[in-house]
Amino acid sequence: MPLDVWQSETDRAALKRLDEAGFAGAFMRRWTTYRKDHAETARLISAGASNPNAEWDTFCQRWRIRFPT
Repeated sequence: MPLDVWQSETDRAALKRLDEAGFAGAFMRRWTTYRKDHAETARLISAGASNPNAEWDTFCQRWRIRFPT
């Protein structure tokens, strides 16, 4: 699994120049990779986790996804 959503410093530098629509498009192009990793994350998290959001939180942490609050 990659250490970050974006594979290189070049990817990250390019993302800093995107507007919201461009960033959304970049996110969606990676969606299949996210789905596969989410399935793996779900498999690794115990079904009886005390926090029902633990699976999603772990997935976001692994991919370093941050949503605006």
